[in-house]
Amino acid sequence: MALPEITGDLAGMAGASPKTVATISFLRLYEKYWDNMATNPDFIIDRGTAALIIACPEEEQRNRIWQSYIDEKAKTNEVNASVIAVGKMYTYMSDAMGLYEKSTGAW
Repeated sequence: MALPEITGDLAGMAGASPKTVATISFLRLYEKYWDNMATNPDFIIDRGTAALIIACPEEEQRNRIWQSYIDEKAKTNEVNASVIAVGKMYTYMSDAMGLYEKSTGAW
């Protein structure tokens, strides 16, 4: 399912809740990050990673994720570090926005 198109003024989001706007905005950033990682040889990974992490509303968590990126980059490489940090960011944002419901054991 494609995400709704978001314009600079969020015109397509009129009447949406703040949570909906934040969720769709984050998912659009996430989508652009992966598109660039996969298709743009000139993509500057540090900038793309930072652009996604800065969307984290909680400063302490944002700093923790960024530091984990810096630490992992020193141990492995920029691509691995970015993917791990972005995964942490996605997990945090998913939990914070309640994007997933706990399973009750039924499908």
